[in-house]
Amino acid sequence: MISDDITMQTLRDSTTWFIATDSVTIALTPRVKIPKPGGAADWVNGTPRAPQKFMLIAEQAFSGVIESGDGRQRQYSYVLIGEWDATIEPGDWWADSSGQHWEVAGMIPYNGYETKAGVHSIGKRPVD
Repeated sequence: MISDDITMQTLRDSTTWFIATDSVTIALTPRVKIPKPGGAADWVNGTPRAPQKFMLIAEQAFSGVIESGDGRQRQYSYVLIGEWDATIEPGDWWADSSGQHWEVAGMIPYNGYETKAGVHSIGKRPVD
């Protein structure tokens, strides 16, 4: 972790600038665990978070094919980069303007100046 306040602020400002160059505004919807009798649980949609600006970067152009009853769907992997204080949790999701589903698969270790998460998109073609 960076201990110099000036360096940390410079890195945070650089992240803000970087995101602004090609940002996407997303209102992430958290998944909430609802316990059931016997130890099982259901995962339901929580209240959508306030919209936040992110940078969405393709990690791989093509990550695989998923077979389904409706035909083939493709899975894409991305990195979602937010400000240092962005609110993102594994399981959060959103849909883009084409109806493509996106889900936060996991968090990338925090460095103090940006918040990063691994994201999967499943569908015919992501729009970013």
